[in-house]
Amino acid sequence: FVTASGVQFDARVSSSDKEEIDETWNAVWLSEIGFTSEGWVVEMKIPFSALRFSKDNEDSWGINFYRMVQRTREENTWSFVDNKLQGISNQLGILNGIKGIDPPVRLSLSPYAASYVNKLSSKRKPGYSVKGGMDLKYGISEGFTLDMMLIPDFGQVQSDDEILNLTPFETYYDEKRGFFTEGGELYNRAEIFYSRRIGAEPLFIDEMEEGLAINQTIVSNPRESQIVNASKVSGKTKKGTSIGLLNAMTAPTYATIRNTDTGKESHVLTQPFANYNVAVIDQSLKNNSFISLINTNMIMNGINYGANVTGSELNFNNKDNSYGIFAKGAFSQNQKYGESSKGGYYDIDLAKTKGKFQFTATQKLFTGNYDPNALGYNTKTNIFYNRLSFDYDIRDPFWRIMNWSNNIRADITHRLDGMIFSQFLVHASSFVTFRNYFTLGLAAQISPESKDFFEPRVDGRYYIRPGMGIVHSMLSSDYRKKLAIDFETTYANAPDYKQNYLEQGVGIRFRLNDRFMFIGESNNSWETNDRGYVSASVNEDSIYFGGRNVTTMENTFNFAYSFTNKASLSFRLRHYWSRLEYKDFYLLENNGNLQAAPGINSPDIGYNAFNIDMIYTWNFAPGSEFSIVWKNAIETDDDFIRNGYYDNFRRTLDSPQLNSFSVKFLYYLDYQSLKKKKGKV
Repeated sequence: FVTASGVQFDARVSSSDKEEIDETWNAVWLSEIGFTSEGWVVEMKIPFSALRFSKDNEDSWGINFYRMVQRTREENTWSFVDNKLQGISNQLGILNGIKGIDPPVRLSLSPYAASYVNKLSSKRKPGYSVKGGMDLKYGISEGFTLDMMLIPDFGQVQSDDEILNLTPFETYYDEKRGFFTEGGELYNRAEIFYSRRIGAEPLFIDEMEEGLAINQTIVSNPRESQIVNASKVSGKTKKGTSIGLLNAMTAPTYATIRNTDTGKESHVLTQPFANYNVAVIDQSLKNNSFISLINTNMIMNGINYGANVTGSELNFNNKDNSYGIFAKGAFSQNQKYGESSKGGYYDIDLAKTKGKFQFTATQKLFTGNYDPNALGYNTKTNIFYNRLSFDYDIRDPFWRIMNWSNNIRADITHRLDGMIFSQFLVHASSFVTFRNYFTLGLAAQISPESKDFFEPRVDGRYYIRPGMGIVHSMLSSDYRKKLAIDFETTYANAPDYKQNYLEQGVGIRFRLNDRFMFIGESNNSWETNDRGYVSASVNEDSIYFGGRNVTTMENTFNFAYSFTNKASLSFRLRHYWSRLEYKDFYLLENNGNLQAAPGINSPDIGYNAFNIDMIYTWNFAPGSEFSIVWKNAIETDDDFIRNGYYDNFRRTLDSPQLNSFSVKFLYYLDYQSLKKKKGKV
């Protein structure tokens, strides 16, 4: 892509889904813009080393050209793309007559050097560190590439959006590290790989504080395990077989403990050396179809902890891509501290995927021992799930309407063991975009009384959730304008418990000029008479719940300014505040109901997460980058509830905080540009 101001960016698009776009893919190429009496033009120079293709006497390539006009929300293509048909790679035009082109040697090195200054407000002196490493890309063959990180550095990656998590499941965070997101659709087959496991929080980090003696204090306890090497090989054969191999290693992680009596320091292992690898093979078939096999494996040295998961995914479409069968499944084997477990899942969809009227029938089954979480992320276990979904979409403009999407679905879930009913719900939604590009959406959902087998945190126990109705609405104004506003409101009510939930969100997008953009979002929610897990007795035969009010406020501000088409500044500020106040306590009975337990108590929670990420980036040469990053992080978690937002915000800013300032220099070296050019170019 090239904008009218000469800013260029690129992305990798999956061949099976128009919406699956990998914007972290980064090729090195050149472009220049010019202006004529008829408008603006662009010239692109894309070296063959940026592409993967085979050596043939004559070849045919898929190709298309787009022109996007934001002021009219217009998109023109050279080869027509039917928005009623799934996929865009299957709608490419054909470029014939490619002859006599030899795939060049694809070899590039990207050495980097980075310097960090970290200052904790609780310490007088800042900490300093200098890092260096290199990224390597090498074309092993015409279709396969080796990517390698030697001593990787992710210190300048955007901060995670921390939250107060009251659910039975761990918080899911999006992957933001370019090495793991690039080409990620291949490694995402069967949903068994979660790359955030690599370099994640050490396994025994929380046990440090629990095992401290009176005369011991923690000097340091790293929150992330250090990746020492990561490599991947990926590519595609002439017959449409894609292969991906990924391997990463993390070094042993240690916490430092000081004896306050003697001053002596010792190191305690919080995670041993670990090796992670993923292998996937994917075969392209006719009609935009494919079938794949994937395996993930994790081994931690010295603690008898390992996991192996094998999965498969297939996508079969008929000739005109109007009907399809989509299926995936996996089998997990785990060995943890001498105990082993095995389990599996499958997920099958039968769908009509073309035309105004479409439908999908879905069935999922997860066994009780299915556990891919050593190198994956899964919140479903021991369930049998069925869904029937109907869509009616109008893509051709009529009257004052540009397009209109409608959906209605019904879900029913059972606990697999004993086929015990868990939940039934009906959901309906309708979203319409008018010719003035205002979008209006309405949705409603209703579910009768259900059995929640996850909230009690004890296998076999369940909690009776009351019947609930949910209504959602949204409005989005015209993004062509300098000022655009989005509104969202969700209201839920469970009459039996007098439980209410209200969430309101507003977003503002303001484009001052072609250089400056501001996006602000505010989301607030109020939940009254909610009921949730508090604690359990040592033998887990008594489970305690709490009746609580939960208020959450989240405000995010994003500023972006472009100095030139090669240099820009971004600023992101996020403040998340959640307060939980208990009103009463209950004992969970064996029948899933709650019984008052006045003798139980638990502290209220006031949680704050505040982050600033300010990044200056200068692309001083093709593929080369100089960046300066400032990060500020504050996290508070206590039992003191402040009622006023501004009083809470002021006290948050006065809390201990970490400031990080870093400078990074990355230079791109390409074999083709370094070698002496001989003969024809």
